[in-house]
Amino acid sequence: MLFKNKYWIQSSAYTMLSRILSVLFGFGSFYMLVRIFPKDEFGAWVLYISVAAFVEITRNGILQNSFVKFSASKNKEEFSEIFYSSAVLNIGISLFSIVVLFFASPFLSAIWSLPQLKELINLYMIMTLVLIPFSQFGFVQQARMDFKGIFISTAVRQGLFFVYVLLAFLMNHKLELNELIYVQIISSSIASFVSFLYARTHIDFEISPNFDWVKKLFAYGKYVFGTSIGSTIFNTIDQMMLGIFAGPASVALYNASMRIVNIIEVPINSLAAIVLPQSTVRVEKNGLSEAKYLYEKSVGVVLAIVLPVIIIGILFPKTILLIIAGAEYSEASTTLSVICVYSFFFPFGRQFGIILDSIGKAKVNFASIVFMISVNIIANYVFINHFGLIGAAFGTLTATGMTFLLNQYLLWKIVNVNVLNVFAYAVRFYQDILNKMSSVFMKRFKAIGEQNVY
Repeated sequence: MLFKNKYWIQSSAYTMLSRILSVLFGFGSFYMLVRIFPKDEFGAWVLYISVAAFVEITRNGILQNSFVKFSASKNKEEFSEIFYSSAVLNIGISLFSIVVLFFASPFLSAIWSLPQLKELINLYMIMTLVLIPFSQFGFVQQARMDFKGIFISTAVRQGLFFVYVLLAFLMNHKLELNELIYVQIISSSIASFVSFLYARTHIDFEISPNFDWVKKLFAYGKYVFGTSIGSTIFNTIDQMMLGIFAGPASVALYNASMRIVNIIEVPINSLAAIVLPQSTVRVEKNGLSEAKYLYEKSVGVVLAIVLPVIIIGILFPKTILLIIAGAEYSEASTTLSVICVYSFFFPFGRQFGIILDSIGKAKVNFASIVFMISVNIIANYVFINHFGLIGAAFGTLTATGMTFLLNQYLLWKIVNVNVLNVFAYAVRFYQDILNKMSSVFMKRFKAIGEQNVY
């Protein structure tokens, strides 16, 4: 099997459970909200979530990877110094985000023809402040390879929101979009406190921030910052451009199709979270050969896990949409099939960024993201204007495929990655599963035979 030591087993279990819970709570909330709100209003919620995701992923991008990279192997005193320095950056970035949101909200409301979006974004400014401790304590636990607290705090944050939506759904309570944001603020505040309880043992509270570390974290993080912005733009540009050229109803249809991606991303993001600190430590000790090994093997295993989901999505898109969103969303079935096709490349792209960041090649990762965004914007503009809803999927497929080819070439040049090894590991994963099942079956069969003898 892929990981045989205690670290990988425990870490992958907690991170996988965390991602699974996120998908379950997220899907459960989606299932009810898509039935509570009309398409236009649900489309407005999706666009708000896209803006919120842009801010959160951008902040985490500049802070998370740089913090983990520099603190993972430090003692408690140095670790705490880096923690407080990172917290200074976190506060600064959050305040800057609030200023940008304040001036951007009227423009976004106008371009998407959604007057209510301005109020939603203004409320999210409060949420941005609440998420400062939540994100910071999460970084601490990841750097110390302690994923239990991340699992519990994430469950609290998303679980409370899900429970509120569930109660509203069952009681036929008429929800308002701004009401949902108030619930997010409260649930995130509670989750931040829970995260603190698990992170506090790793921090020396008598240490002060070191502004040399602030500069060093920002110097490294600025490229990851650009990469994170790029990744977020890539993940949301299709829906944002649909909002401009086709309206909020098309955004709702596309978002329903994207729900299968949430399932595919569970093992991808779970493994990425534990590979980053492990890759950083192992590359420092043993060199770039460790990066090659971790990339090929982790992508191979994730690909083996998600491939059945991708195939089911391609073959039965209409049935999936009928189940998760209802009959009025079934018109997006062809779009779902195309989305499943380009989802095949996701494991490769996610681990590409993680590995390059861990070996100090954030500039290369950033350049790849810029290329992918450029192709995606052009392709989406052309395809959406010509084909409408499905054009967004074709545009993203074009960008994802071209970036896959570029990234594999870069990995081959930098760490000598052979993409064929990825598929070999994927096949070996299936073989390991079958051998394990066969062994269990044979032991059971033998035990039954021995009982019959006596």
